[in-house]
Amino acid sequence: MSFNNVSQSDNQELQEQLKELAEARIAVMPSTMRLSVGSSEYTKEELIKHVRAGDEVGQEIVEAQLDFLKALASGVVYDND
Repeated sequence: MSFNNVSQSDNQELQEQLKELAEARIAVMPSTMRLSVGSSEYTKEELIKHVRAGDEVGQEIVEAQLDFLKALASGVVYDND
């Protein structure tokens, strides 16, 4: 994820906030939840570890959470067409 018109320190802060948001959303999910990313399946705890680490899987999770929130905000999630 890249923001062209944002300073590097602001971009880092934004990235940290997005990670915190994704982690908080995952934390409230049921402990029995599993999520497939690519060809692997992860537990809730594993997802949080990946988000905190900021590795490739963690970045994909953060992006997926952000995409969902954007769709929710734009009304796409509730579109009944």
